[in-house]
Amino acid sequence: MLAIVEHALSEAGYTVDESELFWKPSNETELPVDRAVANLKLQEALEELDDVQSVASNLLVNDSVIAALETA
Repeated sequence: MLAIVEHALSEAGYTVDESELFWKPSNETELPVDRAVANLKLQEALEELDDVQSVASNLLVNDSVIAALETA
């Protein structure tokens, strides 16, 4: 499907520099800041494993979670 969209855009005169297919959750979940930070650290650890190709999540990350993650 992604290749079809890229081709159609190219045919319409647009230049496609890069494209990516990703999962977008239909329901996002907001956690308390401490649990959200722990969840993001777990996701990061999973992404570093050689056998893992990608990690998807429905975690809603707000500014307070980002601030807590930067200080953790």
